[in-house]
Amino acid sequence: MALAHGISAERAQSFEFRVMNEEALLAHGAARPLFGWGGYGRNLLHDPVTGRALSVSDGMWIIRLGMNGWMGYIAEFGLLAMPLMLLARVSLRQVPAPAVAAMALIYAANLVDLLPNATLVPLTWLIGGALLGQAEALRRSGQAAQTAAAMPRARCCRRHPHARVDGSALPAAFGCIRLSRPASHGRTHVETQSCCSPRLAMVVDLP
Repeated sequence: MALAHGISAERAQSFEFRVMNEEALLAHGAARPLFGWGGYGRNLLHDPVTGRALSVSDGMWIIRLGMNGWMGYIAEFGLLAMPLMLLARVSLRQVPAPAVAAMALIYAANLVDLLPNATLVPLTWLIGGALLGQAEALRRSGQAAQTAAAMPRARCCRRHPHARVDGSALPAAFGCIRLSRPASHGRTHVETQSCCSPRLAMVVDLP
């Protein structure tokens, strides 16, 4: 508080008023800590005679805590923080795009602003959903890369230029071919293997 007075007396008075209100609202919310007081202004303090509101709630965190208790507070702010936590986790293995990192920084600043102000707007949820989708896409691409790296690569040999199956040229989709043991009646046993198809054995005609 003394530091705030050293910066600006007016700002220090506003900060002191806000802290006093939040302390009073926290004490009022402690009467119903689990699910809160609900709506209709019951999370505020009121004059017992006139019913006039005696407190002001500015921060989104104290509003959610008073209205929905710790369950609502953890549910909402946990859901808001989830995109940043998941994005930070996948960023340890795969760096996101600069635009995604910049949007995550803006989103984090918006979450910090929810402490002194109630600035939770639909755009905040939209950005959070977009970041969550980016984190999931990075996670899946990282898993796909690990799976591809762990799979054995097919060894390709020289393609026979005159290999034919039932009078037709051997399709290029079969990848490479490997000639093996001779078959009867001038036929040759051929094995094909590629990265996109399993090993296939067939008998083909060679001129």
